[in-house]
Amino acid sequence: MNIARREIRLFFAFGLITAAVLAWNAFDNNQQNSQHLSVSTQSDMDFFIIDAVFTSYDLAGNLSQTATAKKVEHFKQKQHSLLDNPIFRTFDHQQLLAKISSNTAIAEDRDGIITFSQSVNATGFKKGDVDAVLKTDVLEYNHTNNSISTDEDVEFTDFLGNIISATGLFSDLTLRTINLKTNVKGTFNAK
Repeated sequence: MNIARREIRLFFAFGLITAAVLAWNAFDNNQQNSQHLSVSTQSDMDFFIIDAVFTSYDLAGNLSQTATAKKVEHFKQKQHSLLDNPIFRTFDHQQLLAKISSNTAIAEDRDGIITFSQSVNATGFKKGDVDAVLKTDVLEYNHTNNSISTDEDVEFTDFLGNIISATGLFSDLTLRTINLKTNVKGTFNAK
């Protein structure tokens, strides 16, 4: 089973938000008064963003990706960011190609791993209409080896209503392959 190109772009969008968070951290002037310093030291949080919105454009100036989160908190010593209600969208010629959302996500600074958790939905679009939906509780994106994986239950639903479910998944986004690990089941609608 192949993952569509638009879904690959979606995962790159998430990489963009991570890069923006890292850039923010790198260029932060770290000027804090002593009251803020003690609170920050106790929690290890070095910055946060409320109602975060990140936008990316292609070389022609067309919208290519957006990423939003109700809150982004970066933790310097733990070297990761926590995102509340992240939503990532990928576009091509102003057409929505893919969207991924979850209740929370953790973006690791060091190894490029982003873990979406709690009600993860990845949706692919074709000409503005929903083409396929992936639902799971946890989905890990590894930027280093360009893969997604989970050991949790997953469910794919296509635009015809066909459903494939499994426990566990590994997908190499470069090769555009998906390996469903165990308990693979399907319901196909004859139309």
